[in-house]
Amino acid sequence: MRVPLLAGVLLLPLTAASCARCDRSGDGGAPAAASASASASAAASDAGPAARCTVVGAPRLVGALAGEAAAATEGPVAFGAEIGGAIADKAFVVGLRAAGLNGAAQILELSFDGGPPHTLATLPASPGSAPAPLLAGARDGARLVGTLAIAADARTFRLSRLGEDGALSPLGEVAQSKDESEATAVIAGAAAPLVAWDDVDEKARLGRIRARLLDPTGKAPEAKPKNPKDKDAGDDEDSLSPSSSDAAWPELAIAPSGDRAALVWLSERPESELVDAGGGEPSQLLAYRWVEAVVVDLATGKRLSTSRALTALDGHAQTFSVIWGDAGLVLAVRDDARPTDGDGGELWAVRVPIDASGSLLEPARTSIADKDVAPGVAALLPRPSGALVSWLAADGTARLSPAFSAGSATVEPALRDRRVLSVHGDRVLASRLSGSGVELVVARCEP
Repeated sequence: MRVPLLAGVLLLPLTAASCARCDRSGDGGAPAAASASASASAAASDAGPAARCTVVGAPRLVGALAGEAAAATEGPVAFGAEIGGAIADKAFVVGLRAAGLNGAAQILELSFDGGPPHTLATLPASPGSAPAPLLAGARDGARLVGTLAIAADARTFRLSRLGEDGALSPLGEVAQSKDESEATAVIAGAAAPLVAWDDVDEKARLGRIRARLLDPTGKAPEAKPKNPKDKDAGDDEDSLSPSSSDAAWPELAIAPSGDRAALVWLSERPESELVDAGGGEPSQLLAYRWVEAVVVDLATGKRLSTSRALTALDGHAQTFSVIWGDAGLVLAVRDDARPTDGDGGELWAVRVPIDASGSLLEPARTSIADKDVAPGVAALLPRPSGALVSWLAADGTARLSPAFSAGSATVEPALRDRRVLSVHGDRVLASRLSGSGVELVVARCEP
């Protein structure tokens, strides 16, 4: 099992930003050094359609070491600031870990008009090298904050509700195995939050995807033995990836109806039977990698269908992003045969219809770019029947490309070297590295 190298999320993925949760949010390559006039000239010289996006307000540097001004960097800085996640409700909200060996974890809010960010909460110090906070929005408008506490012999994901006064009210926690991957995703269900994570099945020597509804009382629920009739599950009810899959890197996408979610992950198998990836731990070995998914009932936390591969089983998926729109799932998938997430490879969009029962139907795919794709995760801006894919070329050029929706691809100088973190209507929040910190900017993007 391999952890992808993502940029722009706690993946988290990627950060996803983040050398797999440890990388910094922004881009996977060099930030822009070009001036605004140079960007304008590049836009003017482009023969394609007019750009959709314009910057709103001013770029905002966050998380940098004290006294540091904005500065272009050629790559990640040791102990630099990291974005764990971002959501949008009445404003953009960002989970940040500031620069430094013991950088503070904070929750920041930025208005849709690009005004200065302000701190909603500074979180208690966590032992170990904990990643930046994850965020999720609840149906009642509450903001949920997820943190990972790392100790020598244990790792625990804790979810809390953020109050108006900045106080955190615990909602529950999940103990995770101490493997190399810290990938975790969370979504707010109707009854309770759903948390998904990956760990290792030591007996089968495979990675697995687990998901669990948190007990509303705040107690840590216990895993239950699986239903013996369920041939598509792992070794207990929490294991939602097939027992045959070597799985990692879960993401959750909520349905427009709000009553179910797609749980999506990467699976892999070695290209050679002589290769042993090492007991399910993440590897950088040559392997076939594909995207797999299942639909989950948010009232019960149980699967509504069997899992399905959404991309080719002999492909080499490196990273992905996913949304659930009016026509089903839409994904942006980077595919590259090289075992590490370098620039190049191909970028695909995939659309997967979902029927009323929750079954995933036949996927369709379309090419977004066949070369010169920058490392990291492409973002998705929802559009009727599809999405706009926000992605970077190897030289930092930003593009918005329609996937299963009307329109033409555009070059976007306002997003150069920037990764989109969150979307709200026609506003996007984007980031890029700047010295030891992260530069955030709000942009307005036409349909």
